[in-house]
Amino acid sequence: MFYRYYRTYYRTARYTEPPVLIQLDTTNLPLVIINTDGKASRITRRNEVKAKLVIIDNGEGELNYTDTVSHPNQMIDFEGKAKIHLSGYTSLEVPKKSFTVEIIDEKGEKQKTKILGMKKSSKWGLRASYIDGSMMRDILTMELAQGNIDYASQMQLCEVMIDGIYQGVYLLTEKVTRDRLGIKKTSPEDEELSGGYLLEKDHLDCTFRSKYPPVDSTGQAISDVKTAISVVYPKEKNLKPNQLQQIENEFAAAEDAIASGDFTRYSKFIDVDNFVHYFLINEFASNSDSYRMSFKIYKPKGEERYLLAPWDFDYAYGNASRDRSFINTWWYEGRFTYKLSEEYPIFWFYTLMKDSVFRSRVQEQWGELRENAYSTANIEHKIDSLNYVLTVNGAINRNTEAWETYSVHRKEARRGLSYNEEIAFLKAWIRARLAFMDRELLGIDNEEDIQKAYNDVGRLILIGKQKY
Repeated sequence: MFYRYYRTYYRTARYTEPPVLIQLDTTNLPLVIINTDGKASRITRRNEVKAKLVIIDNGEGELNYTDTVSHPNQMIDFEGKAKIHLSGYTSLEVPKKSFTVEIIDEKGEKQKTKILGMKKSSKWGLRASYIDGSMMRDILTMELAQGNIDYASQMQLCEVMIDGIYQGVYLLTEKVTRDRLGIKKTSPEDEELSGGYLLEKDHLDCTFRSKYPPVDSTGQAISDVKTAISVVYPKEKNLKPNQLQQIENEFAAAEDAIASGDFTRYSKFIDVDNFVHYFLINEFASNSDSYRMSFKIYKPKGEERYLLAPWDFDYAYGNASRDRSFINTWWYEGRFTYKLSEEYPIFWFYTLMKDSVFRSRVQEQWGELRENAYSTANIEHKIDSLNYVLTVNGAINRNTEAWETYSVHRKEARRGLSYNEEIAFLKAWIRARLAFMDRELLGIDNEEDIQKAYNDVGRLILIGKQKY
């Protein structure tokens, strides 16, 4: 039943206009203008629409104007052609859609380019962040992760116009693509995929299956169905049988080593430091999709070990439905039930955290991160900075009005009935999560701090419930 619904919605979802039309004249955020010549209604997950794309960015502290005739000397960061289609899976169900944008040349071929100072590529994302009332969970995660893991997507807040209609605040993002991960293009003569490859565990997509099923909090197999893995690059249709067999063999060898729980074995197949940081990024955020959706596994050119790239943090930092929103829950322990076996987390981190070497690495790295990037002061500074750029020129107000953001309140996601309530909840939840992880990983006796933060989050949740 779920499978049928998922596939049906995947096929029928299409671009929708905001319910309220907003006039946008100026913005402090980069301005993304898309012109489809009236074909926007044709944009679906599978149907790409060609468009003209203009990105205006006059620099930090400067305003960007939609009236390019009256303001002809603005800084054009990019101007050219693109193909656009809807992106995401569960996000297809919400009114404000996310998009994938692929830059093309005059002949319609892919064209790599830099946008807003981010890494050069042809493929970009416009993330709607509809279910995130703070509009900053994704970008906050990636900014904290920069420099602490091999690759974390860069993102820029922007405002978007399509065919003259205001679409709201979006995140212009680097997509997790082979070129950004250091994977080299595979030639037909490359029998052994020496340039590397990209895999993903995500929803129902499946190229091959793991030897292992997901496990529950006791380590028992959840079902007889083994974990589904899809090959993202090279595209499955371009893989030769021996290349696919190579990927399956290498993946199986890595999983056998992880399943052994022996550091001397698994450290030959996975980049341990990368896995530690990936674990901490997801557990700090209490990302409900951790290890089960948007789980990106890759090998760059010349690398023998697997690495992981973080992605998709809408349903994180307490942005979920249950009581205190998983402040004191470890996602790697696999305590939750899901509709399909494909939705369960991969077993890797459950097994790795049983190994004393891996766990000690996690504890050591968390201690270092808490003194630097993940210090309470630095995290709240980033939240305040993002809050400033979203509010100083009214961007968040325009987005709220266009999409009726807080009046159309979804119990399973947003925590506040206003943007300010969302930010208050986000800060309180993070303080509670930090206190919990400090106690569990660093042995800090902070029970009073945990209880206070926990109560603050509970109070904010209760306030939100009373306003339904």
